[in-house]
Amino acid sequence: MKKITTILICLIFSNVSCQETLKTNDKSFIIGLKNSKVASVQEVSKGFNYILKYPNETNYPNRLNIKRVNGLLELSVNFINGSQTILPFEFITYFGGSGGSSELRKERQNDEYTVGQHDFDNDGIEEILIGLKDKYSDDYSSVDFFVYKYFPPLNIKDTNRIENWKVYGHYQAPDILGDTKVIVKGAKVSVIMNAEADLYMEWTFEKDDFTEKGQI
Repeated sequence: MKKITTILICLIFSNVSCQETLKTNDKSFIIGLKNSKVASVQEVSKGFNYILKYPNETNYPNRLNIKRVNGLLELSVNFINGSQTILPFEFITYFGGSGGSSELRKERQNDEYTVGQHDFDNDGIEEILIGLKDKYSDDYSSVDFFVYKYFPPLNIKDTNRIENWKVYGHYQAPDILGDTKVIVKGAKVSVIMNAEADLYMEWTFEKDDFTEKGQI
């Protein structure tokens, strides 16, 4: 059976206190990721590299890179054979403040990225999650994410085709009150929506897609 690799790219606007209840980088704002790496927006602008934990085969990407090109951030995945694929990586709007009013997302100096891996579809190959946190006001934050799914080609010369990828998203959890916590566990991404932790939004990867459960 053909192995399928899923990449989850998550843009997260939050101010998070992480706990060790699940495997995590204690500097990260996302709980439940493995092999996670944290970087500031300044580090990402200079060029951010992440080593992917995939089979050491030429039809799988071995490195992920985020860098600034002509003022915009560019996401690419690179392969052992030297080929490269540029992937969509653009979060156009965010929801700021109560009422869900949208506006162009402005990059902030306190933006912080986390990259890590997790197996959402339980196929034995860990997916990739990329998160960006930004607390946009004293009281509110929001969470956004994309999902990228990779289909390894049989022919090595086809590794850089954009057709090898399927994009999901983006998904949003707007108007989070207080410190934000994002939990990745099993097939689910859960975002705590309030300080009491009794309200949250949840997405579950099922039937080859993320299904939003809404505010629970």
